[in-house]
Amino acid sequence: MFFIYYLSLLYSLIMVKKLTGGILIPKMFNIVYLFFTLFVFIGGYSIYFYNDEFPDKDIALKATIGIILTMYLLPLGYFISKFLQKKTTVNSRRSFTNIYPGEINKKGLFLIVCIILYSCYLYYSSLNSIPILSVFDNSLESKYELAELRSNATNNLQYNGKSYIFKLLVGYRDFIQITLLSLVTGFFLLKYKHNKSSVNLLIFMIFLLLLLFNSVSALKKADIIFVVLFLYFVNSYDNYKRNTRTIIDKHKIIKLSLLGTISFVMLIALYSLFMKIPLNNIGMIISSIFERIFISSIKPLYFYFGTFPGYHDFLMGKSFTPTMFAGILNYDTFKIEQYIFSIMSPHIIDREIIGTAPTVFIAELYANFGYLPMILGIVLVGAIIGYLEGKLENLRYSYLNISFYIILAFTIKDISISSIQSVVGFPTIISKVLIFLLLTYILLFPNKKTKKPSINIQTPARKGA
Repeated sequence: MFFIYYLSLLYSLIMVKKLTGGILIPKMFNIVYLFFTLFVFIGGYSIYFYNDEFPDKDIALKATIGIILTMYLLPLGYFISKFLQKKTTVNSRRSFTNIYPGEINKKGLFLIVCIILYSCYLYYSSLNSIPILSVFDNSLESKYELAELRSNATNNLQYNGKSYIFKLLVGYRDFIQITLLSLVTGFFLLKYKHNKSSVNLLIFMIFLLLLLFNSVSALKKADIIFVVLFLYFVNSYDNYKRNTRTIIDKHKIIKLSLLGTISFVMLIALYSLFMKIPLNNIGMIISSIFERIFISSIKPLYFYFGTFPGYHDFLMGKSFTPTMFAGILNYDTFKIEQYIFSIMSPHIIDREIIGTAPTVFIAELYANFGYLPMILGIVLVGAIIGYLEGKLENLRYSYLNISFYIILAFTIKDISISSIQSVVGFPTIISKVLIFLLLTYILLFPNKKTKKPSINIQTPARKGA
């Protein structure tokens, strides 16, 4: 089993190399694949080989096979999509000439920024205590007290008696305060990158600081790392679209190493603060980080396969929200992530802390429809990613399109750690996130040509990764 498990990684790496030209080329599928490898595959071996954590071998085997099938079938779906598109994106970068890439709809940008700021105001003013500020309160000595604050600011946030505007802007706070703000921040990063004026730097820093605060305000440790990676991929994809060399050299290795070091140091600091672990106990902090990255995101998968259908019938789509207006229509969904969390951590539930147990997308597919539909769903997801990648790479070069492409890739990458219906709307093909992202893109898209100096982008022979 150990050999078969890691053979699937080698096979998929070779296949991805042939399909995309290089695993480090910042294409949408590569980004999703990298996060899947990090959060699912590396820690996935623990399900079958750690007897103490996962005692039922039959359940562990089903979950492990699910991971192996994903490594094989996700690239297969991507290949099918690219084959059907008949490689229409091969020469897409050759048409990006004589354009001004920094154009944006200023009225739309003003509206989006107002929505972001108003959402932040409504959210933070509704909290009795902002969790990140309570971290420095010496009277809070237990991590469970901080966990309760986080629960009250996220899963247990009260909406009773609130207006519809509050429910909309605060209910979708992660999308508005993180995703939309990231889209805007990425745009201004590129604007400053290509025009290093003090005004562009000031605007970029304001949005960046607000984004960083929103990322950690509810004591979420991963979001701030995703912000750092998002900005890196925005810069990397910008270089790729401008035909900068994609070959791996010592400078790129140094940059990647520096990024990894900074991210790891940030995680150590956050774990020390949020988990109330003294910095002098660095061994426990590092152990917690590795468990969170490689084990915690995959651990719920075992319980999904163990719960359905043995202790609960297959949901047959009951965990999926059919439309973005489900809340208005009082459509009741089965909260599967909270249900699995209650099975995994009953001692935390006893403290009246509401938590969730998200994991790789195949878990929810299996819990709703069983094994065979799950397999078909993996192929479909790979095909959807390939289709979106092909269409988006045909967009002309602009700062807005670069930032939109990467934020969409980062949204889709959540299938490695979250349910699929919140990302691509499968199986109803209606996604709140994608709909709102598209509406935002339309608002920001310039409605007329901006008369600015043009930029010529040369197209040298491309080198492989």
